[in-house]
Amino acid sequence: MEGILLINKTERCTSFDLVKRVKRALGIKKIGHGGTLDPFAKGLLILLLGKGTRLFGYISELDKSYTGTVILGVETDTYDREGNILFKNEGFVPLREEIEEQISSMMGKVLQSPPKFSAIKINGKRAYELARKGFDFSPKPREVMIYDIWLMEYKYPYLTLTVKAGKGFYMRSFAHELGKRLGTGAHLYGLIRNSIGPFTLEDAVDSDQIEVKKEELPKRLLPLERVVEMIEEYKNKEEKIGLYKRDQERDHREV
Repeated sequence: MEGILLINKTERCTSFDLVKRVKRALGIKKIGHGGTLDPFAKGLLILLLGKGTRLFGYISELDKSYTGTVILGVETDTYDREGNILFKNEGFVPLREEIEEQISSMMGKVLQSPPKFSAIKINGKRAYELARKGFDFSPKPREVMIYDIWLMEYKYPYLTLTVKAGKGFYMRSFAHELGKRLGTGAHLYGLIRNSIGPFTLEDAVDSDQIEVKKEELPKRLLPLERVVEMIEEYKNKEEKIGLYKRDQERDHREV
C-alpha cells in the first residue's frame, strides 16, 4: 500500500495524531506527512504512505494556498489566538485602502521571521520548546515567496485574506507583520490550508471519517506515478502563468 492520501484536517487534532490514526486504520508501518499544520488550523494535509515517503522533497517544495482570519488590534506572543496578549490597540481603525496598500507591498520575495512558537529547530531544539521554557531568542529571518494576496473581507477587527505562498511561509508571521505595519497589532485567529500545488481540499477525506470509512481509504490513495504526473503538469502550468504575468508587466511598463 503506497501513494499519497489527502486529508481534510479539523481543529484540535495534530498532524502527528492523524499520521498515527491512518497508520492504525490501514495497518501500515511506513507513513509520514508532507507539511505540518498547527493544531488550531484546518485544511489540507498530505500523508505519504510506503514508498510515497520518497516524495517528501517534491511535496515540500510546492506552493500552498491559505485562507486566514486575522484579528487586528491585539498582538500575542504566539502570533495566534492561543497565545498571551502582548499589546492592545485603542481607538485606531485602519481603512480598507490602507490595508490593501500594505498587503500589496508584502508580495514577492520577502524576509519573514518564523514565530518563536514553531517547529523550526534552534541549535537542535524545537523553537516552541525553548519558548515555553522562557528562553530569549529570535528565529533567524528567511526568504519566502508570496505570489498573491487577496483581501476577501474586512470589518474591523476581522480581516479575511487568501494567500498563495512558497516553502517556509508562516501565515501567523504574515498576520503579525501586517499588524506591525498598520500600527494596530494583529494575530491569526483561524486558518485553512486550501491547496498544496495541484492537490486540493475537494479531493480530501475528512479527518473525522478516518476510522468510520477506513475500508474506503485504500481507494482514495493517489498512486505514485499519478502524483508525479500531477506535480509536473502543475509546475509546467505555473511556469507558463509566470511567463504570461511577466510579459503583461513588461507591456504595461512599455506603455
